[in-house]
Amino acid sequence: GSEESRVLKLSAIAKFAYISLNKSSIDFGSILIGKSCTKEFLIRNQAQVPTTFKIEKKTLSGPQDDGFSFDVTTDTIPPNSSYQVSVKYVPTTVNMLSCNHYTISAVGGNKVNLKCTGNSIGVDVALSAKTVNFGTIKIGTYTNRMIQLFNNSSVAVSYQVLMDSKHVFSIKQKTGVINPNSNVKLTIFFTPQATTYYYERCFLLVRNHKLLFFDTMGSASDILHKPPELTQSHINSFRYRVMMGTHFKLRSNTAAGSRNTTAKIEDTGPGRFAPGGEDKLSLTYTTESPYDEPNQIMMHKELFQENSNAHREIRIREDYLDFSFCDRGRVSDVVELTVENSLNLKINAHWFLSGNLAADAQVDPNLSKLRVNFSDPDFRSNFSIVPESAEIKPKSIFTFKVTFRPHERHLYFFQYLTCFFKVNFKGRTLEKEREGLEKSMNETRSSRGKLSKSYSMIGSRGFKTNKSNLDPDLIPPLAMKVPAVGHSFPPSEQSYVPFLKFSPPGKIKFPPCAVGESVYQTLQLTNDSDTPVYYRLVEDPGKNFRYFPYIGLIAPKSFALVAVEFAPKAAREFRYNVQVVLNHSHSNTRTVQLMGHCNDPSLYVANGSKMYFAPSSTNVIAKQSLMIQNTSKIPIDYVWEIPDKYKEDIFVEQPYGQLLSNEDLLTNWSFVPHKKKDYRFSVGIKIKQIQDPRQEMVGYSIPGSGAPERLQTREITAKDHAGKSKLYEVFIYGTGGDGAIKIEPSQIDFKTLTVGFSSIHVIEVFNHSPCALLIELKLLPQDISRTEDRARWNETIKIIKEAFKLDFTEGTIPANSKRKVKISFTPKSRFDFKLFLQCVAKESQAVHIREEGEAITEPREKSSIQVFAKGDYPLLQFIDLRNNHMSLADCWAKFNLNRVNEELLKPLTPTEYSYNNSQSMDKTKVARTQLSKFDWDFGKLHTKFSREPRKLTVTMKNVGG
Repeated sequence: GSEESRVLKLSAIAKFAYISLNKSSIDFGSILIGKSCTKEFLIRNQAQVPTTFKIEKKTLSGPQDDGFSFDVTTDTIPPNSSYQVSVKYVPTTVNMLSCNHYTISAVGGNKVNLKCTGNSIGVDVALSAKTVNFGTIKIGTYTNRMIQLFNNSSVAVSYQVLMDSKHVFSIKQKTGVINPNSNVKLTIFFTPQATTYYYERCFLLVRNHKLLFFDTMGSASDILHKPPELTQSHINSFRYRVMMGTHFKLRSNTAAGSRNTTAKIEDTGPGRFAPGGEDKLSLTYTTESPYDEPNQIMMHKELFQENSNAHREIRIREDYLDFSFCDRGRVSDVVELTVENSLNLKINAHWFLSGNLAADAQVDPNLSKLRVNFSDPDFRSNFSIVPESAEIKPKSIFTFKVTFRPHERHLYFFQYLTCFFKVNFKGRTLEKEREGLEKSMNETRSSRGKLSKSYSMIGSRGFKTNKSNLDPDLIPPLAMKVPAVGHSFPPSEQSYVPFLKFSPPGKIKFPPCAVGESVYQTLQLTNDSDTPVYYRLVEDPGKNFRYFPYIGLIAPKSFALVAVEFAPKAAREFRYNVQVVLNHSHSNTRTVQLMGHCNDPSLYVANGSKMYFAPSSTNVIAKQSLMIQNTSKIPIDYVWEIPDKYKEDIFVEQPYGQLLSNEDLLTNWSFVPHKKKDYRFSVGIKIKQIQDPRQEMVGYSIPGSGAPERLQTREITAKDHAGKSKLYEVFIYGTGGDGAIKIEPSQIDFKTLTVGFSSIHVIEVFNHSPCALLIELKLLPQDISRTEDRARWNETIKIIKEAFKLDFTEGTIPANSKRKVKISFTPKSRFDFKLFLQCVAKESQAVHIREEGEAITEPREKSSIQVFAKGDYPLLQFIDLRNNHMSLADCWAKFNLNRVNEELLKPLTPTEYSYNNSQSMDKTKVARTQLSKFDWDFGKLHTKFSREPRKLTVTMKNVGG
């Protein structure tokens, strides 16, 4: 036969996966570029089954920040266990704030969010001095000075001094690397060729990324000529006047030979120059004046300013000269250099061309000045300019002719042709200049009429001004450079093969910025070969990216630093493949991709820009939250705009604030309907770009940029730009109604309760309405009027609050729901009042947000029930006394029970209170003597015949609490 069927029972329990994090955000703080930081967080599996998690990045439009990485992105967590995950932050772009959001999901379970933030900072480097003053030396000699460059960072730093080794001011070692927390010494040489004074601002570029500067100045003299000596005070004064647009308006009468002009500090008004007498001049600096203390942006703008820039008052049309090939000993074709003088004054131009002797000489440390032989062939330049000096008339142009003649074959030749321009003021009178100055500065007196501080003038870099040196005729010369390059490799012969390494390799990312802003990065070109390499970066046609220096010659086993600027003109992503042409050969062209993203402010509003509030009773608060996120890559300001009509109905805890790049914020809202109706309206959130004060275009490179009229124009422009904000609408949905409150049971009876004992009853409060209600429960006396007998009312309320405790007295009951409330009655003394429990719809919490002085309406009663409660002390009474040998009447009489009962029913006397509460034996003995005493007569018993004691049966009753 067949086998009997059997039953196999299978059972299983299914569990959902559930994970949580020990922290929802990780902030790495500020991390130095080139360093990294690692932090950990825990993923907890709170389920009873294994859970597989997965970490995914929330992506937004635009460039993605890859600075954060996880050691693991998916794995399995055992039941009721934790899993540690490490996240590493490696900043790749200087001065960039990184904020990424990640979703950590459990397969078949929930999701949690993680936010990672970090800020990359550049290196901390500084110069020991910002002035290198060589003083006055004899013509035909040269001298040197030393400054120190400090690296206060924990990483090595590459630097390059942007000076030529064949120049009036030169340096021997232009490039180098500073070890962490160390310093290097820079030796600057001064090699004058004419008896005059010289000045030039020199820049020092540091990788990752900083730009420094120092002012070099000096004079050369001979037996017949001793020019005046420049000081930092002259530099500060002139650069300030350039910013104010008054640099060529303040002149003394040189034709009359007046040399008594001094600078006088007076409290004459902000930022103006005023006459101080016949031969004195008043010079006022105030805290409102734009002192020449440039930030990184304006320093870069000055460095990047082309020779032909429209802001220049003296311009050179050519930005660089490329002679290409010329054979040894031969003279190249003539290349013209055109100088434009847009001033109303004559200028003197003097070109400086020299060799490399000063930078390569072995300097004896015991000698401060060495003699130079300008006839030495090594000192002569391979480039020549005709004429070397010229006087250029006002509002005119002048053309110089430049040729190239190499002295050796198979070499590259590169040099900066430097021209010093000086303004000629002959024929101008001080009175005319003062009149012109007074006219130009009238607006300063009226528009910036704040009190100025009167103090001894200190230069913007801490150099105290010597008043006797502030000669208004002594203006530092303007130095302009034109790079020139040529080589002597015949076309039939191959030039050097370049071996150049780029860092960063192949791609440069810029931190995001807004339209009109500028950000900077560094490109390092390393020449590992034994031959020099000439490079030229091809110009960006759109002018969104610029470079400096865009042309140069890199010595063997050395490197060059190039500052790259990103200044977008439109809000979009920019990618440009800049071509780096090496050694004049297009076959040796390398490409570097430049990536930048220009942003307009943008915002994401969660839930489709809608907020739904649960229906609530009028004047009852309803709460809701709304997430907003800055989806742009730039920081923004935001402000909520609520229509005046609804300002009493809706409130937000964060009405304004700032959001950093990719930052989100949970805003908390409160809605208080004041009418029974459906609410449908919208509120606005306006966002705009946060103006970076470092982007203010006030500096020496833009003459007159600090003048009052220019500042006002810029302020209006800034307001117009800020006015291009974006407005987002958020739609509000809510309902105001009336509730239906009911309390069950309809009455509560605690009966009589002994003082000090407790009893608990439970009631249920029902909200039968379709809206949430904010209620308050109160116990009140029935037979006492609050208005007629206020003192008794207050005393009764105090006793009620001491005797009754409710576990819920105030709060919100959702729509169509109920709330259980426990009422505890513990009488503290005799208590006998008629009470009722009242449930009222209380005025909303939004009342506290309103303006002071606004009337607050009384609560509206919704429901009530009666409460019976009585509290009393224990009260004993003798009700029976019996004995087999005595009648009942004799027992009551002999034991005085009537008098005892009367005494027990009387209230306690102070002595009795003291006796009951006394804890001292002495006080108890004293009180006992004052208590009432009663005799109990048991009769006579025969001792001989009585064998049993006489027994009495007493019956007592508690007739009290």
